[in-house]
Amino acid sequence: MYKVYFYNETYGAAASDTLAGMDQAIEDGVDLMSLSMEFLESNFTFNPILLGSLAAMEKGICVSCSAGNEKIVFCSFNNKTIVYEQMEEVSRAGAIGGLFATDSAQLLFPRDFNMPFVAISPMDGETVVEYLTIASEATVDIKFQITELGTKPAPQVAAFSTRGPDKIFPWVLKPDILAPGVEILAAWMPISGSVQIGDKYLSTDYMIASGTSMATPHAVGIAALLKSANPEWSSAAIRSAMMTTADVIDNANGHIVDSATGMSGTHFGSGHVNPNKALDPGLVYDINVEDYVNFLCATTYTSQQQKQIITGRSDYSCARANLDLNYPSFIVILNNSNTTKHVFKRVLTNVADNQSVYHAAIACPSGMKVVVEPTRLQHLVLEVKTVKLSSQWKLKLILVDIEQSLHRELWISQLV
Repeated sequence: MYKVYFYNETYGAAASDTLAGMDQAIEDGVDLMSLSMEFLESNFTFNPILLGSLAAMEKGICVSCSAGNEKIVFCSFNNKTIVYEQMEEVSRAGAIGGLFATDSAQLLFPRDFNMPFVAISPMDGETVVEYLTIASEATVDIKFQITELGTKPAPQVAAFSTRGPDKIFPWVLKPDILAPGVEILAAWMPISGSVQIGDKYLSTDYMIASGTSMATPHAVGIAALLKSANPEWSSAAIRSAMMTTADVIDNANGHIVDSATGMSGTHFGSGHVNPNKALDPGLVYDINVEDYVNFLCATTYTSQQQKQIITGRSDYSCARANLDLNYPSFIVILNNSNTTKHVFKRVLTNVADNQSVYHAAIACPSGMKVVVEPTRLQHLVLEVKTVKLSSQWKLKLILVDIEQSLHRELWISQLV
């Protein structure tokens, strides 16, 4: 474990400390890094996690970091109250506890409030209001420390999780993947305090916490299992295995949705990580350092900015600049002047234990046509082959409903 956070008013981390910690980890020869931290989104030259991750990737180190817990919210003036203001008012009035109906329960943390409270859904809140209007002496019975199993639908995208696509760097579809991050029992720093009761603060070594910082160690733990089972895999191969085998269907046999809006699409990335499936992905989309350099050269960054990002390399060339990174996802940036056709090229490596035959299966929305060439691949073990994916669409139809303008490519294998 490397200390990069130092006590201050915000418990924040400096970019220099973060990079120093990552450099030391690289020098120590670690296999993986887990970074449950985030910085304000910026371009690549000012992003310490990106810069450190590129250096780590070159040494074969897999890095898992949180995507962030914030999103842009538009607040209109209306009669709705803010749950934080409600809690402050209830506390000011001297109540010993509270019951709040809110659609923001996942954004509430016990440590932020000095009184016990229970948050319920707006639908359940209507039931409570109905009960209060007919009960002469209303009572409530709350049972704590109960784990509910098999709740449906699950999993879902948490309300706090950052959505895609990335507005600053849109050429790679984000987020990559979902992992458990809501109400996780996690190690805690006693010095930071946990819960305030009245004017007293309690300290603890463990805390129930939520956030993408809780999802990050789950993802890197699975990456560690994959690295242990396949030590020859690169960090890109590990990421590919996790993304291409992720679950997109929830336990109610529907598509995984956003818990706040009920929408699907660009919110959940490749799906919810499935460690057992990731052990045997069949095909992987691998990426090496030169691929990243070619990709960076094709962006809008200047040559000076590129040199800041590609540290330690004075001999790199942009002769093969290409935005089509060999990533396990596909994205086209549309506007009114765009062509209505795009061709992707991907290089697939067979990591199965046997020679296999793979057949392409495509699912796409109305208004879009997707063709894969070739549709059949016969791979020897560790054999590398190239495929082309051509997508064509009716621009007006796609722009009307961007949430539906997503397709999924599957490679179905059979042993030879």
